[in-house]
Amino acid sequence: MNITYFLKLLIRRWMWLVILPIIAAVAIYFFTRKQPKTYQSSMTIYTALTSGVSLDVQGSVDYSQALIAYDNLINVLKSQKNLEDVGLRIIVRAMMFGEKNEKFMNKVHYQFLMSNAPVDLKKLINKKSEEETFANFYQYLKKSEDNFLYNLLYKSANPYCIAALSSVSLSRLDRSDLVEVSYKADDPGICYQALLILFDATKQNFQDLKTGQSNEVIKYFEQEKADLMKLLEERENSLLVYSQQNNIVNYEEQSKLIVSQKFGIEDRIDVLEMAIEGTRKSISELEKRLTLQNRLRLKSDQILFIRNQISKISAEAAAQTFYSKTTPTSTEEDGVAPIISNTGKLGNLKSQLRAAIDSVYLMQNTSEGITVQSILSEWLTNVIAYDQAKAQLPILEKRTEEVNQLFDEYSPVGANVKKQEREIGATEEQYLTVLNGLHSAKLKEKSEKLSAGSITILDSPSFPFSTLPDKASTKAVIAFLAVFLLILVLIILIEFLDTTINNVTRTERLSGLKVGFVYPLILNEKKPKVENLETVAAHYLALETLRVMKDHKDAVQINLLSLYSGEGKSFIKDKLETAFAQLDEQNGTDLSKKILVKDLPEISDKYFDNNQVSDNSLNVLVCRANRGWKTVDNRIVKLLIEQTGQQPIILLNGVGLSMLQTQWANFPVKRSKLGNLLIRIMHMEFSAKQKF
Repeated sequence: MNITYFLKLLIRRWMWLVILPIIAAVAIYFFTRKQPKTYQSSMTIYTALTSGVSLDVQGSVDYSQALIAYDNLINVLKSQKNLEDVGLRIIVRAMMFGEKNEKFMNKVHYQFLMSNAPVDLKKLINKKSEEETFANFYQYLKKSEDNFLYNLLYKSANPYCIAALSSVSLSRLDRSDLVEVSYKADDPGICYQALLILFDATKQNFQDLKTGQSNEVIKYFEQEKADLMKLLEERENSLLVYSQQNNIVNYEEQSKLIVSQKFGIEDRIDVLEMAIEGTRKSISELEKRLTLQNRLRLKSDQILFIRNQISKISAEAAAQTFYSKTTPTSTEEDGVAPIISNTGKLGNLKSQLRAAIDSVYLMQNTSEGITVQSILSEWLTNVIAYDQAKAQLPILEKRTEEVNQLFDEYSPVGANVKKQEREIGATEEQYLTVLNGLHSAKLKEKSEKLSAGSITILDSPSFPFSTLPDKASTKAVIAFLAVFLLILVLIILIEFLDTTINNVTRTERLSGLKVGFVYPLILNEKKPKVENLETVAAHYLALETLRVMKDHKDAVQINLLSLYSGEGKSFIKDKLETAFAQLDEQNGTDLSKKILVKDLPEISDKYFDNNQVSDNSLNVLVCRANRGWKTVDNRIVKLLIEQTGQQPIILLNGVGLSMLQTQWANFPVKRSKLGNLLIRIMHMEFSAKQKF
């Protein structure tokens, strides 16, 4: 599509491109010029989500978390709960203070509010306390979904309803912590109050949202802490009672002492048994060296009595000494006096035994010639050792049984103590873990409170005294341009997609043939713009035909061809013959005799006789301008060219009158002044109307 054709196309469609956009612009201006005046106010909020106060000792910033927090703040600000609080508080302040102060609500909205508010709602107003009034109104709102407040906030169209407040505009200033919030309304007081209340409600709800989750976590950890503390106390008390019942002071030390006693006693028994056996043999050997009479004298009643006393005292001393030093709960001072006493008695008995032996008359020499005195001295030593060891052995054996019994008692006690200590240790670990989690949760809660509490207003909203500029004219211009561009795009799309051959350029592009003739579509009008328009059109068609046939000096046959029936061949044949006859009459020529106009059958469904075409004939393909050009038409034309040996010239029948001036010079088609102006602009004829 070239520029000239495109401009011609726009000229033909000038009514659509001009009239419809103008109608749209006028309609938009007419319907929007009486809309209520709009007021706007804005504020800038410092969110402190990225660079605010925090208890993070590392000082690092998680930008992804900050972005999520920013989105949460925006969602809280535009949430239904938040907007409901804003709308309800606007109503509360207006009904409390708006009677003489338009900074809360203008007179129109205030009168509507007070005149329609039910009496029971007005009774809930406490002019001394805004918070109490708000709480009363909130309870009234939640009673049902059909009361006055609910209808105002959710079902009515007013500047403080949820739908209107949801149009609040938010924008983040670059990548900073600053958010600009603006609101438009037809009431300056509501516009101003909405932003003030919106900030307070958003800050409170955002803080409640952030700290609410932390509170739940803290409650969980505190409950777990109390449960674990109770369980820990129960297990510690259980271990204490068990230790008291089993006389456990320090199980590790006591068990070590019992084991050491067991092995110590066993070692003592082994030593005593060896001592008994050794002294017994020594005594036996010594007595063999004595004579029978001497041996009998050594077993006198006095000597045996003293020996029995030595054994008895030795056993007592051994028992006192062992029990005082081996009992798990004894001290070193216990039994010191009895031990000293027994030691003294034992020494006296030994002296008595020696004196008794010395008083016995014995032979001075043995059969081996050894003095009896030396044998008696050695015998006395072994007897005392033997009697002492033999007296101590039963005591040690009894103590062994006691230690074994104590050992058997301590074995299950140790397992139970270890088990309870493990349970206490596990409970302590759980308690410390919960305590650490509680500390972290409280730290996070404090950090979130500091972060949410740092949200402040940087630029407070101002009361809007002036309205926004009237946008009716702007909307009208936008509507004009939008409709103009829409129609322009539709015209271009239709031009490319439409296969109707209603103009010369499109016909030549689709068919590949040259358009040599056009004939207009002339409708029967009550007041035609040009008299005898068909006669004039036929005259121009005849002249165009003669120009094409200027090289033909002999008689010429014009073959009117068509692909289908109803293309207008017979009509064109009559108009041409009539026009040639008129030219003969005006100029005294014989064109009607030299030019034969012949109407041939349709090519698509009739046999085409090649003999009807000669070298001196002109093949004219008549096509209706209001039909589409199909692919099969190209095939038929191609076969026609191959059969006749010449390319036909298209006669486009039924074109619009607006196209004739571009085809026929000075064709008398009347146009509007705007149409003529567009034609002059297209042809750059800016001085065409100057007098000459």
